[in-house]
Formats: sequence, C-alpha cells, structure tokens
Amino acid sequence: MNFLSKYPLVFVTIFVISGLFLAEIIYIPLTISFFSWLIVFILLYFIHNYQNKKTKKLKSIPFLIATLSILTGLIMNKIADERHFKNHFIHFTSKDSLIWVEADIQRVLKKSNYYKNYLANVKKVGQQKVKGKLLIHIPITEPELNTKHTIQALIPAHQIKEIFTAVNPESFDYRKHMKYRNVYREVHLKNGFYRVKKNERFNLIALSETWREKIKENFEKSQMGSDELLLAFSLLLGERQELSQEILNNFKAAGTIHILAISGLHIGILLLFLNFVFKPLKVRYKVLYLILTVGFLWLYAFMTGFSPSVFRAVTMFSILAVSLEIKRKTNIYNTLSAAALIMLVIHPNFLFQVGFQMSFLAVLSIVSFYPIFKNIYQFQNKFLQWLLDLFWVSVSAQIGILPLTLYYFHQFPIYFLIANLLVIPLLFIILFIGFGLIILSVLSIHFNFLFQIFGFLINLLLSINEKVASLEKSLITHIDFPFYLLIISFLGVILFYRLLKYPKTYINWYFFLVWVIVLQLALLFQQYERKNREVFYVFHHYKHSVTAYAYGDTLKIFQKEDLINPYLKNTLQRLYQDLIYDSLPVFQKFGKYNILHIDSLGIYQFNNYQPDWVILHHSPKINLDKMINRLQPKMIIADATNYPSYVQRWKKSAERKNITFYNISKLGAWVFNKKTQKEEKNSR
Repeated sequence: MNFLSKYPLVFVTIFVISGLFLAEIIYIPLTISFFSWLIVFILLYFIHNYQNKKTKKLKSIPFLIATLSILTGLIMNKIADERHFKNHFIHFTSKDSLIWVEADIQRVLKKSNYYKNYLANVKKVGQQKVKGKLLIHIPITEPELNTKHTIQALIPAHQIKEIFTAVNPESFDYRKHMKYRNVYREVHLKNGFYRVKKNERFNLIALSETWREKIKENFEKSQMGSDELLLAFSLLLGERQELSQEILNNFKAAGTIHILAISGLHIGILLLFLNFVFKPLKVRYKVLYLILTVGFLWLYAFMTGFSPSVFRAVTMFSILAVSLEIKRKTNIYNTLSAAALIMLVIHPNFLFQVGFQMSFLAVLSIVSFYPIFKNIYQFQNKFLQWLLDLFWVSVSAQIGILPLTLYYFHQFPIYFLIANLLVIPLLFIILFIGFGLIILSVLSIHFNFLFQIFGFLINLLLSINEKVASLEKSLITHIDFPFYLLIISFLGVILFYRLLKYPKTYINWYFFLVWVIVLQLALLFQQYERKNREVFYVFHHYKHSVTAYAYGDTLKIFQKEDLINPYLKNTLQRLYQDLIYDSLPVFQKFGKYNILHIDSLGIYQFNNYQPDWVILHHSPKINLDKMINRLQPKMIIADATNYPSYVQRWKKSAERKNITFYNISKLGAWVFNKKTQKEEKNSR
C-alpha cells in the first residue's frame, strides 16, 4: 500500500501496460473485458467506501486497482484496432470486383529500389465514405508525391493485400511493424491505373508541408553541400529518408544514430532554447511564459508533420514543463507515468513501437542514474562540469536502453561514449542556431553568415562520425540476444540502480550477485542450445533456391554467397558463427531423412531411391501424380522460385494423394529440428 500511495500513477501505468501486453498474447472479447471492468469498478467503489467508514486499510484495494488497470489495458488494446470500426475500408472491398479508391497522402516513406512508398488515409471506396490507412507503392519512375496530393485509382480488390510478413526465421516482421501504426493493407499501383490530383480537403499535415517547403527553400539558398543540407533537414525537420546509406552507417557505427530522429533530446534542447528566448517573461508572467513555451513546442511538432517520435517527445515535455512551473508536490516518476498514460490513451499502439520504448526508458534511466553519477565528482570550472554532466547523461541513457538496443538491433557501438561526448555539445549549438534559422526562414529572412556557421558545424558533425566509425572494430554486429536475456538484463539494470542508490545495504549486494549467477547460467544455456542445434532449412528466397542445414554453430548453405539476399545473410550471420557455402546436390540426407531436389530439368527417376522429402524449385515441368506414385514421398515442399500456377496445381495433386504439401511462398521458410523431429514455427 505504501508504494501505491507514494507512486499511484506508476502503479496504475505498470498494470495498464501489463494489460496491453496481455491482450497481444491472449484473445479476450471486448464485451467480456468491458463487463469485467464494470464489475471490478463497482466492487472497488463499495469496498473503498467501506474502508473510509471503518478507517481501516484493506489489502484488497491494491489488488482491485491492479485488476482494473489490467482490464483497462485490455480494453484500450481492442479499441486501438481500427479494423473493428464499421467504416474501415477493408469492410468495403470484395475479392471479385474492381473498386474505386480515393486516398490522401499522409506521409512520404523511404524509397526502395523499385518503388516510391507512401502512407495514405483512405477517404472513399466507391461512393462510400470510409476511414483507414493504406500503404501505397508506385513505380520509382513516377513523379514524386507529397501530403498535398490525393490518389484516385481503380483497383482489382484482390490487389489490396495484407502487408508482407516475416518469411524467414528471425527476420524483420514488417506486417507487425505496420500493425502497430494501424496499417493493415498495401497496394502496388501500376502506371496509367491511377491519377493524382490536388487535395482539396483541409489537411493539417499538408499545411505543415507548405511550411517545411518554405524553410527548405531558405536553407537551399545557402552554399551548403547536398549532404549537409540533407543532414540539416534530418536534425531540424525529422526528414531522414534521403540521407545516404554511408552517412547512416557512420552514425550507426559511432553510436549517434539516435540524433537523426527528432525525439526527447531535440525537444529538450528546444525547451532550453525557448526558455532562453522567453526568460524575461518567466518571473512576472508565468502563465504567459508557459502558454508560449508549450505553444511553440506544439508549433514545432506541427512543422515536422506530427511524426510519432515528435508527438511523443512534445507530449512528454509539455507535461514536464507544466508540472515544474505549477510546482506540484509530485515526483518525476509520477510525472513520466502521467505522460505515458496520456500518450497510451491517445494511441495505445505506441507501447509496441521501438521509439516509444527507447524514449521512455532513456528518460527514466537518466532521471534515475544521473543524480547518482553527478555526485561522484564535481569540477570547479563550469565548462568542464557541463561536459562531465553531458557524459553522465549519455552513460545514464545508454544503461537504460542497452538491453533494447541489443534485442532489436543486434549491435553495439564500442566508442559511443567518446562519440556522444563530442557530438552532443556540438548538437546543442547546431540546434540552437538551427531553431533560430527556422524562425528566420518562416519570416522569409536570410542571413548568409549564419548559414555559413551552421554549414561548418554540420560538416564538423559529419566528420566526427566518419572518424569514429572508421576506427578499428567500432561496431560489434550480429549479436544474438533472445527475449529471455532481455528480461534478465532489465532485471540487472534495476538491481544495479538499487546497488548504486543504497550501496551499504547487504540485501542489494546479495540480489545483485544472484543476478550475476543467473546471467551466467542463461549465457551457458544459450551456448548449449547453439552448440547442440541440428536444423534443416528451406528458406523463402526468390530467383534462387536456398537450403541449408545447421550442426551446432556452423550453417552449411547450398547456394553461392553472392546470390543470397543480404537481409537473409545478415540474419544468418547473427544466428550462426560459421557460414559455409556449397553447390546444391540432387540428393541430401538429414538424419534419417532422404531428400530429393527436383529443379527445372524435372529429373526424378532414379533407381532404388525413395526420398522422404521432395523439394521442388525453378518450376519443373513434371506430372506430380506420376512422381508421387513412383517415389511415395512423405512430404513435398515447393520453394519460392516456382510459378504460383504450378504450385496450386501441385497442391491439389498432393491433397488427392494425402501427401503433406508445404508452400513456402505462402507459409514462409520451412524449418525442421532434428532433436525434436518436428517442424519449427517460422518466426513471423
């Protein structure tokens, strides 16, 4: 009860988040969740009144509040899924018809090698007004679109598809990534089958695009190079789509990639900038100062197009600014929890976005560890103390987000402390000047000497990252960091904080040492699992067949190295220490199973050879019924190199013969574990 009374918002937030996660694991109908919530709420109300009359604290109160919070999370998760709305466009599409779709471009996404990609709000299907987001791909050769445009297209309904999912083990699941942004469908539009017109509807995002164009025009009048301009737009406006891969790789290797996405760091610096500008008002006109400060924060969010990272950061700092100015007697943990709750009420799916998780963990880690670290040593010189404070802030943030960095990105920049110690002070100056230049650009004022200073600083930032990235072994990559290590790591961060906060408490040392033993056992378990693997793979891979088998930490891949998709290769390098490449044989044996590969030559008539598995690739022209009668395989696998029409015909033949048929194009990679003698569910 003491924790609940001291940290009420923290308590509620923890269990609301638990409910949101629980809803992802267990399906509970919305009606059951709602009526359960109502029953618990009524029970809590009567018990609370009874407690007040008896003036006695009841132990059931925290339990009921926790239950109510979990149920709230369950309800929020269901409501967040826009597919439940009757006017969502997916309810007005038919697989057998052509449909007329009208959609407003909401956001310009990063281009691929073949397509320009856009996120759009669907407004009409036929004459029916609808809602919902659609991922649109148009050929790379087509003209550029932006948020001022509306697309109208006549589309066969079957071409509006579910977003592609993870098709190989441990690969990135783009469907899940977009699901948490309420995007469930995508469409590839062909030349001549759509038209573009100016968006006539009021569009706040399009209005912000007009402002950004004006700012860009003023910046482009300067003598800055293309790389410097693109980096400036990334730092100030959050537009990093056009940054070269070389620059992105340098920032990743240096451990400073976080500064390219506008987040808490940028908004915090903007708040300092606004505090400097409006400081004369702070003493006598606090309300006006607060209105102007928070107002300009949201104006900046508007200018960046209300990107999710900016929205999160501005919401958090608005709450912090108001809380500090009205001087409420609350602690920072309750304030951060209030910010989290507000954002999750507005958009529950924020919880499952990496940016949200890392932003809040970084801030939480800073407010927890920085006050401890800053007392270790104090310089008399203010400038040196400022640099030391920046160092401790960087260390504090990294402690909190390190487990997530390893889990999501599987890499660790060795020199991140050095890089951030150099980059963060420079970023302060760049953003201070940059915010001033934005204001001047909106007012159509151009000071060339300011742009020259700004360009020099941007170029210096590029040079620092390039130098750090070029250092030997600057980045450890391909780190295998499973979910159980993530949980153990977060537990370690909590115990480490307790140890630093109360170093003389014996129990904290005891638990920390127990944690060290648990971590060692987990690492030994991971090593044991890796060394005892015996797995056969048929990967999802277009154009070229890729099969492999693993023995321990070695993976033998039956395909030329230069023909393998780099994303697949990168994943395999993380999962296995040694990759060996070889040509694909006709016959293979894996444990007790005989494997036959039938390629475009269609040869399968071999004397006295009875395969357990037959793998079809490159669309062999065979009569599958005759092949089954002759070879009697237990399973047939069609990889992703086959024509879809062939696969459909083969599937029907296999079903008639009661033979298991696996279509890799539809189901993803086929993975067989020799130890369990079972297929493993593809990580999708």
